Amino acid sequence: PHVWPLYYDHFDWLDEVAAAYAFADAGEVLRHLIFVANGESAQVKKLIFKVIRCQHCHSGTRAGHIPKRDKSCGIFDFQMVWLHAVQKQCEHPSVEKTVRVLIDYYRKVTSDKPGLEAELFWRRRTHPTQHFLFTVR
Repeated sequence: PHVWPLYYDHFDWLDEVAAAYAFADAGEVLRHLIFVANGESAQVKKLIFKVIRCQHCHSGTRAGHIPKRDKSCGIFDFQMVWLHAVQKQCEHPSVEKTVRVLIDYYRKVTSDKPGLEAELFWRRRTHPTQHFLFTVR
């Protein structure tokens, strides 16, 4: 697990998504978001990581002073390597900032769009019960 300093709304959103879409926990949601982002086209990746959205500028504080809450979320080692590469290429000050940018993007594009949110969180997933199906003869 890694401790991610997240904005309060990010912290809550990961838990809400986990509950709504049958993820085991917020860490599984984060792993899914990283997986989806890595599979996006180069154009969408630029949109996610290089376009400044300033979702939290309204708070009236200087950069780096917006309150955050630590959330422990495990990701795979290869995902951490990928995040570090993105952080370096996009010149984010930290890999934690890269994760906040990633969460900001997907949270923003799915807000008030339940169909898009459902598509994002069911994409490349099977229903958990499908792993337990068997044939009785």
